[in-house]
Order: sequence, then structure tokens, then C-alpha cells
Amino acid sequence: MNEAGNDDQNRNADQNIYIAGRGLACALGNTLRESVAHLATGDVVSVPTDVGMSSSFPFFAIEDTIPADAIAWTTRAQRIVVNVVREAGGEAIRHAPLFIASSSLNMGAIERGQAPLPDMHAEAEQIAAWLEWQGPVRWVSTACTSSINALIAASRMLRAGHCEEALVLGIELFNRYTLSGFAAMQLLSPTAALPLGTARDGLVLGEAVAALRLSKTPQRWALLGGACVVDGTDATGASRQAVASCWREALEASELHADSIDLLKLQAAGSPSNDAIELGAIDEVFAHTPALTSLKAHIGHTLGASGAAEIALLTGGLEAQVWPAVRYEQDVGLPHRLNVTAPSLATSSLATSTHSTHLLASIIGFGGSHACAVLQDKSINSDIPIPAVTPEPTLWEVCGRSGPALPSDWREALAALLGQRPRRIGVWAEAGLYGALQCMREVGEVAEARLPAGAILRISSLHGPMAAIAQTLQTIALDGMAMPFGFLQSQQGQLPAIIAQALQWQGDARIANHRDPLTLLRDACCEAGPQGMLIGWLEEERNGVMPTSRWLRLRPANAQALQPFRVAALADLPTCRYVRMGKGGLEVAAA
Repeated sequence: MNEAGNDDQNRNADQNIYIAGRGLACALGNTLRESVAHLATGDVVSVPTDVGMSSSFPFFAIEDTIPADAIAWTTRAQRIVVNVVREAGGEAIRHAPLFIASSSLNMGAIERGQAPLPDMHAEAEQIAAWLEWQGPVRWVSTACTSSINALIAASRMLRAGHCEEALVLGIELFNRYTLSGFAAMQLLSPTAALPLGTARDGLVLGEAVAALRLSKTPQRWALLGGACVVDGTDATGASRQAVASCWREALEASELHADSIDLLKLQAAGSPSNDAIELGAIDEVFAHTPALTSLKAHIGHTLGASGAAEIALLTGGLEAQVWPAVRYEQDVGLPHRLNVTAPSLATSSLATSTHSTHLLASIIGFGGSHACAVLQDKSINSDIPIPAVTPEPTLWEVCGRSGPALPSDWREALAALLGQRPRRIGVWAEAGLYGALQCMREVGEVAEARLPAGAILRISSLHGPMAAIAQTLQTIALDGMAMPFGFLQSQQGQLPAIIAQALQWQGDARIANHRDPLTLLRDACCEAGPQGMLIGWLEEERNGVMPTSRWLRLRPANAQALQPFRVAALADLPTCRYVRMGKGGLEVAAA
């Protein structure tokens, strides 16, 4: 009995994931060590950056000189990325999965005249080529939560036993496209980033490239769990209820109670409304407020890279006993404030106690995306919660499908499904929404107007909203400033929230791209639970090729397939009834 129990414990312990290496380049420095040193001195400030129409906003650049042309932009990007990955030890695991997280990729080169690559995944493949990467490459794009979602996806892949190591690479480099878009939406501060500050008046954006190397080999920092919750009620803001749900789900995944969290790294970017909303969730989740910190005043909001960058900087700072200083007046009207000095977390006073350091790192992004990760410092207490082994479904039934071709009257049909025409979301998003609703209608779940809460939503698009991107680039070139709705339509991270709102659903949603469409389905099968998944592949019309919107709704099968399984091919998606993960990969069977 004891031997069997020990075997089970060993198998469970093998599911623990650790941060084995970190690399960082940001406004504080070109390495993690340099960044931590400048975090301690606080001698790095944002610099004014022209946007257009005589507008200038502060910006946290990795280096003072912003490249003037496409060649210089790409050369600089390659140098920074290679150095950061080298610092994280990524060169030693080039065979492992690479998760690239970004909301803009090489937009800075495109706006400087570089011809766009064939599709968006080709941009991720270009980055992999810089690194001479040999393993599979995935690109996660969920706006500001991209690298946290990539971290969650990579950790789930390791826990499922599909790999032993992985690299998460968050990349966000300067481009006027993003800066102009945020300015047009009146989200930027003209002065400074003041998280929870009395005079806070908006965000300050910044650059960062960050790498987190994951491994099953025990290290100081253990990644216990994470969660993502997409809520469609506000395209650019946070939802208090969604923030609270996200934190609770991460704690549940980590098998921790809320009172185990010693330190909460907030999003807290300086938004007058979102800062208050995030703080409002604290009292819903925590009986006792943990220590609070934010890093946005030191490196800016680095968008898709922010999750990986801030985890690297925070853990590095704790190791060096460096605390992010607060050098401005905090808003006494808010229910909570940032700790101005280091609490006794990784200090000798705590190291001699029985209390372990648990950190919750929270990120909130465009498109109603809320994501967080929970980490534990093993140097203080090596007792790590052993993950529960929850049997996941192994056989899936396709209970609904739609597409890929769109009927000639699909936009009228979408208006009928919604009861009104969608407003200003763009044709690309409309096509995705139509396909998702048609798929749910076939299942019968659209009558309930929602997915089950525990289902996951996954979307892939190699080209994304390219027409809206091209139009926004043209507007910026002509007028010096983006149009607010045009910029929103060019952000593919908006689509999960649009679908969530139409289905009155809130949950785990992500845009994740790979060259092989079946990879998205395989990954989703590894992540989904008993409520199954809604998964879509979407492309808008381009170069005379008609738009496509293919969707599948899968739930755990109640009966075994009567037909033999075979290795899945793309041609099977319109007809297959059952899907499973076999020894040779994804397998399908007819009814």
C-alpha cells in the first residue's frame, strides 16, 4: 500500500514545472542582471516619443536610439532576441517547443517599408530561424496577456507529458502602429506611469523581450498553475468579476488557498478605471491582503511580453532582495496601495519561518483577457503542492461543425443570429463570429446562448485581420494617427471576447497559431476538460481567395467509436465523428 502510494506521489511530483532559466531586455537593461541593478537604483526613466499630429508620449525603450529603417529594426530585433534567449539558456533546448508571444511581432519593420511576410506565422518562423530553432513553433497572440497565456500553454504541455522542456519568448518591440493606436483610444498618459497613483492618467508603453525556460527538473522557482478568463463586456477594460474568477481558478489549479499568497503582482498600469477595478477584486478573493507591487512604473506596459518580462524581473529582484520602489503619491481613495518597501518575503526573517513564498502574477489585456500565474520560491520552503491527477477525457466526439465555406448571405444570417447587425468589429471578426454561432446552433447550445463555463475556446488564423491592419497602416502614414475603431478591428485578440459576449460566456480563450491546423486541435485536446472545446480556423478574403470560417464543437464521447481510428489529416475535419490522441499523434474515426 505504501509503495503504491509513493509511486502515485512520484508520478504526481513529475508534473511539477519549474523556471530553469530567464532572460530579459527592457528599459532597465539588456540583461536580467542589469535590469535588476537598475530596478534597485531607479535611474531609468521613459523618453518622449513622437507619434504624429504633433503628439508625443513617454515610452520605455530598451535603448535610446529607435531604428530609422526596416533593416535596422530587424537587425536590432534579432540581436536582442538572440541575446535574451542565450541568457535564459534556450540554446541548449532548441529541440523543444518554442512558444512565441507577441501582439505586434515585426510590425516595426513593416511600417518602415519591409514587405509583409506571407502570413503571420511566417513572422514567428523568422524569429525561430534567428535562433536556429529545431523544435515546433507556436505563436500565441492574446494582446497584453500573450506571454502569460503562452506560459500556461507550455506548462500544460509539459504536465501532459508531451515534452520535457519548453521556451516561452515574449516579444514586444517599438512600433508607431501600436503607440498610435493606444493614443487614438486615449489610453496613454502624456506624463508618466503612476500605478495606483493620485495623479495617474493613463498607460506608458514600453519595449521588452523576455524568455522563460521551463523544465521538469527542480529549480528555485516552481510554476504551480495559472488561469485565463476572457470576458466580453469591455473591449479595452477589466472586469472585476473576471479578475476575481481568474485568480480563483489559478489558485484552484495550484491547489492553494488564497491566504497562501504572500505577494500579488498587479497589472496596475496607471489606468484611472482599471487600477480601481483590479483592486476591487482583492477583497472578493483574499481575506487578508497580500503584499502588492507593480512594475509598470519601471519598464512601462510591455503588452504581449509583459507577463514573461515581469515574472523574470520580479523573481530576479526577489533573489537580489530588490523591491520595486514607489516614488510618487498613491491614491488614498483606493482600497489598497502598493507596498513601498519590501515585505518579509524572501528575507532571512521569512526564510527561517515555516511560511513559503507564493506569488501570483496578474496581467489584464485588450479584448477582456485576464490571465495570471502562481509561483513558489523553493529556496524558502521546498514543500511544493503535489498536483492532483485529474483524469482528462481521452476520446472526443464532434457534436457540431460549420464551414469552412461561407454562404453568400452569411452577413445577413449573422445579423439574424444576433438579432441585430454587429457594430464596428470588422469583416474578419464577423466571419469568425458567424462560424462560431453556426457551429453552436448545430449543437443546440446556442439556444442556451452560452458555452458551458468549463469549455475552452481556441482560434487560429494565419493571416488575421490583414485588411484592417493594412487600412490602419495607411491611415497612420497619411494622418499620423490611427482611428480608434480601425485599430481595434486590426487587433485579432478582440475576437475571443466578441464570441464570448455573443454567447454570454466567460472562460479560457486563446488565439494560437501553427502552420499545421491540426496542431491547434491536438493542443486543445490536451488542455480541454469535461466540458470540451469550441475551436475555429479563420481566414478573411485575400488575393481572390474566398474567406473561410471552419468550426468544431467537441465534447467527451459517451460511447466508443465503431469504426477504426487512423492518423488524422486535414481532409478529415469535415466528416470525422471521433477524435483522440493516439501513440502516433492525433487520430480520427467516422461515426
